[in-house]
Amino acid sequence: MSLSIEAKYEENALQRKEQRKIKKASDYKDLPGTLDFEVHYSNGCLTVRLRSAKLAGKRSQDPYALVYLLADNGMCYFQNGNNQTRTFDKNIEPNFNSTFLFQLSLHDITNKSLVVAIWDEDSKSHDDYMAGLTMSLKNVIFFRDKRVNINLMHQEFNGHPAEVSAEKWFGIQYIEEKIEMNAKGRADRGKIQTIEKYGKVNPGSLSIKLDYTDGCLMVHVGSAKQLAGKRSQDPYAFVYLHGQNGMSYFQVGNNRTKTHDKTVDPEFNHDFQFRMSMLDIASKSLVVAIWDEDSNSKDDYMAGIRLSMKQFQFFEHRSVTVALMHQASDGHPIEVPSNKVFGITSTSWDLKTCNNKLVSFIDRARVLAEAYEIKGSLPSMLKETTSLMPPDAGKLFDLEIEKLRGLVNGSRSELMSHRITLDKLKNENRHLTESYQNFEYSLKEKHQTLYGLEIRETELSAKCSSLDYLKEQIRVLELRISTERARVNKGRNTFPDFGEDLRRSESHFHESTLNMPSVGGISSGSNKMETEMQQYYVKISTEYLLKMRASLNKARDRYQQNYKLFIGKIESDADEIMSLYDEIIKERSSKSSLRKTGLLDIERSRAYEQRINQLRADIRDVEIRIGNFEGKLGGLDSNYKTQFGQLDEDLNGLKAKLRALFVQFTEYTKTRYNQINEVSIYGQLLDYEEGRIRENRPVRKVTVSESVVRSSQVTGMSIGGNVSSSYGHGYSEIPKRKESGYSSPSRTPDGTLDRGFHLSELDHLSESYRESGFSNSTRTTVQSRSSRSSTGSGYVGRTSALFDNIRDEV
Repeated sequence: MSLSIEAKYEENALQRKEQRKIKKASDYKDLPGTLDFEVHYSNGCLTVRLRSAKLAGKRSQDPYALVYLLADNGMCYFQNGNNQTRTFDKNIEPNFNSTFLFQLSLHDITNKSLVVAIWDEDSKSHDDYMAGLTMSLKNVIFFRDKRVNINLMHQEFNGHPAEVSAEKWFGIQYIEEKIEMNAKGRADRGKIQTIEKYGKVNPGSLSIKLDYTDGCLMVHVGSAKQLAGKRSQDPYAFVYLHGQNGMSYFQVGNNRTKTHDKTVDPEFNHDFQFRMSMLDIASKSLVVAIWDEDSNSKDDYMAGIRLSMKQFQFFEHRSVTVALMHQASDGHPIEVPSNKVFGITSTSWDLKTCNNKLVSFIDRARVLAEAYEIKGSLPSMLKETTSLMPPDAGKLFDLEIEKLRGLVNGSRSELMSHRITLDKLKNENRHLTESYQNFEYSLKEKHQTLYGLEIRETELSAKCSSLDYLKEQIRVLELRISTERARVNKGRNTFPDFGEDLRRSESHFHESTLNMPSVGGISSGSNKMETEMQQYYVKISTEYLLKMRASLNKARDRYQQNYKLFIGKIESDADEIMSLYDEIIKERSSKSSLRKTGLLDIERSRAYEQRINQLRADIRDVEIRIGNFEGKLGGLDSNYKTQFGQLDEDLNGLKAKLRALFVQFTEYTKTRYNQINEVSIYGQLLDYEEGRIRENRPVRKVTVSESVVRSSQVTGMSIGGNVSSSYGHGYSEIPKRKESGYSSPSRTPDGTLDRGFHLSELDHLSESYRESGFSNSTRTTVQSRSSRSSTGSGYVGRTSALFDNIRDEV
């Protein structure tokens, strides 16, 4: 197992501190639990052994323990590879039986605290704190008891367990009283290092420093120079207090320096502490004895010094370099007068102390005088001779003076102790003042931050209110748009459906064209008819879409204007609201005593109550107007429903009549189409024969008496969709012009395509057909004939005119 130390922050405690999830003492019903463990420091290593624990918690918890050292800066020190025990599943009385070792110097150990933190392992989230303890190791070497059963504590705000008192649980034994065996052994064997054994060699010198603070004598042993002896010797120093009864008083666990190999100029640099009262220290002597460590036999005395501490509080110099001395007969170093080493500071009583002592002395003198008076009042001669020895006034005065001197020394010691305590309190007061100033500065910064956050919160609240208002207005607009869309869709559905009639008429027309024979120009006329019908159908759809698009664009422009006005109004209202909030925030940010008065003035100047009443009156007026409009809308709705019903009936009647006319027209066209085709074919054959005969036969004179020929009528279908009828008649012979019998678009009179067709023309159309020669009437003509075109309206032209007529109504 590695004894190296790993420095890092304890993650569980750090997370709990940041999340402020601290388990306080109030969170426990009783004690958090107890722990049986032992702690001791020896040979530069702190050993911590956890045994068993009894925890307060649920039996379903899974505890484990973290053991580490905690420094003042929050850094934690773990044993590398051994920083926690194993986890005990569902057990609140775990038997840890784990040992942790921290190999650090005593100086490093005493500046840290031992932490044992027990946590509940949670696989789904962060571990939970159960119990623990933090204990200062300042006096670890003075622990009287090594193993204790200690009460566990709650969690502090830094995330680590709360602190327990080491003195309370382990007990502190600062001083141990025993015999210094090296000196006793030398004295018993008579092997004393007297001054004669040094010869002319100086035993050496040693630098030491003394101080007494907080009831503790602190001795710093520095370096020794030119010790008497060989350079192969291994010196070390014993430091202790020697009493008049021959007993020695050592600091527990720290009674000697380390051994310096093969040197006569050792650099000890070691500190010793003796926690004793000033009176106890004054009755003893400080001893520093330097010995040569010998592994094969008893250690040998090299040099040392013994200093009386009777007048320690009057030492003028506390850090000195002293000349070392030889060994006394008792085995300890010989004593050197302290006043020669440290010097004595002469002190004088203050006036109050002198007066108190003088009053006490006068009181004792008065008692003594009264005693003499009593003696004088007694008879000098008695029947029985009795000799009385008067008290020795000189001895009494000497006793009183000795007592007074003891009291003076005690007072001086107490005064020095109080001065030391005063200095300590002053230092603590200075630190507390600095901490208070730092906290006060931090508090001011927090207040400023909090004030800025309050202002930000107010601004965000105002913006949220504005956003809520805008959302409500947008929702109203969307509702109105959806209502308008429903009304547009409803109006679109009320338009008469002429599409079905158009599709039906187209089907009839296509059926009629399919029955036509495909002869020459007839086929081309059918294609022209279809093309023009498609053009008119597209034209109708296009015009309708253009009108609908214009209406939609107009409505869209109107809504955009209204929306811009609405958004402008919202922005102006929002600016007004923000200006109102700015005034309030400005007054609230003011730190003067008139802030409340300013806010009240703003409230009075804005007349909130009057504005609220005005708004309520406006709301009532609007509600009344809405009720009136709803009543009017109800009346208009009933009127319009009646009118729409009547119009629907009229439109249905017109549609029925139109369907009947289309059917009649289609049947009539089917019955006459064969006759027209026969006449056209017959005309084409005549033209062909006339041309052939004219080109090949010789010129002859012919006399014609009179002949009767049935006139031929040629009917053709032009691409433009017109129908033309040709009538041949005449009594003179003229050159014949080759014609197909079909009128071309160039010979079609103007206005035929643009001429509308009305329902009143159907009777006239039937009459013209009866007069045109479709009947079996005959006409007298000559051999040659001239053609003239009789304009009429064809099927497609008349149908497109009908569409143009009803398009306006749609």
